[in-house]
Amino acid sequence: VTVFVPTDEEIESFYNSNLNNYAIPEKRSFLLLNLNKSKLKLEVSDTELEEAYNLFLENLPTPEKRVSHIMIIRDNYTTDLEYQEKVATVTKELEVAEFSDLVKSYSDDLGTTDTDGDLGFTNGEVFPAEFESVIANLNANDVSSAVSYENNTHFLKVTEIKGSGATTLEEKTAELLSELQQIKFEDEVAQISSSLTFSSFSLDEAKEFADSRKLQLQDYVELSIDEFPLNFENSTILSATEVGNWSSPLELGFENYSFAYVYDAKDKTYKEFSDVMSSVQDIIIETKKTDYLNEIYASSDITSLDQESLSEMFQINNFKVEKFKAINRSTSLLSNDVVAQVFNDPDIGKVKKEITPKGLLLYVVEDRIKGDYSNVSEEDRLAIIEESKRTNLQLVFNELRAKYNFDEKISVSNQFANQNL
Repeated sequence: VTVFVPTDEEIESFYNSNLNNYAIPEKRSFLLLNLNKSKLKLEVSDTELEEAYNLFLENLPTPEKRVSHIMIIRDNYTTDLEYQEKVATVTKELEVAEFSDLVKSYSDDLGTTDTDGDLGFTNGEVFPAEFESVIANLNANDVSSAVSYENNTHFLKVTEIKGSGATTLEEKTAELLSELQQIKFEDEVAQISSSLTFSSFSLDEAKEFADSRKLQLQDYVELSIDEFPLNFENSTILSATEVGNWSSPLELGFENYSFAYVYDAKDKTYKEFSDVMSSVQDIIIETKKTDYLNEIYASSDITSLDQESLSEMFQINNFKVEKFKAINRSTSLLSNDVVAQVFNDPDIGKVKKEITPKGLLLYVVEDRIKGDYSNVSEEDRLAIIEESKRTNLQLVFNELRAKYNFDEKISVSNQFANQNL
């Protein structure tokens, strides 16, 4: 008879070989100091707000102005009088006519007459200083008086301004306030980090520090690393912090940081052999049963299921062969999975082996009696057909498995070991 009960030596050997399965992880006790921006009084004065606004204005990009011109070229006129009369005419017409119309009618710069005199954008550094000084004082759609440059005369118009959207202090207050509070929050985190990180504290000193700053402390007692209320990165930092020390800052979010003070640590230990001996024995028994089922499953010697021959082959107590005659699918003598397997097997007189959730099933269909479908409902017939399709697919797989010797490679899972073997 096959003996499944392990010896004391086998049990102890399994325990020693799988010691990590019985490890009790390191336990740490720590205080968690929370720094949440929303819970801190981060006051911003009017002076700080105004200084931030002025700095904002100083760093605004210089607006760009798009400029058009009317150009009167001196060399195009025979006399100074004729030239001056042309400048005077344009000056007078600008009071009543559209600038773009005057460009077409009077400008001597043929390269810009088709684009309404457009010269492009300037940020104050593109055109000659004589032009830029005038443009600086023009707003959108303003037209300058006559500007003399290199013996010629220009009339300048600002047609567009980019980047000139001025924001008032009132409009900017909410944004600046949030930014200043974030700066103060990060400064507070930095100051506390400087005071705590890698510094030795007693438990009382740690609590006094939090009380002095009116900061919340949460106490966690004897937690393993997988129980820490932190993500993996922060849990790793906490695990590396020495007892009696504060951790480096633990970033929980953009506006939330914590510091952990470790005040106790219990080293990793292992469960006593005497405490787990029974469970180890159960594992070994299940493993032996599974191995034995594998041997039977892989055996090619089973050609019949009579009591005598099987008793000689299987070294198992209380072994018996059950026979069922003239049963149908609705029999309560077999479980549903066995019924599905047997009734969808087309072979007659051939021993079959299948792994089921309850263990190893050995069966042979000795005969088939054609059934009467007249009393079977349409719903039941459809269910039988679907079940037959699934089982037939399994049978095809079984044939391939046997053909390519998969049986030699399949290991039966412990969960399928028959508890009654």
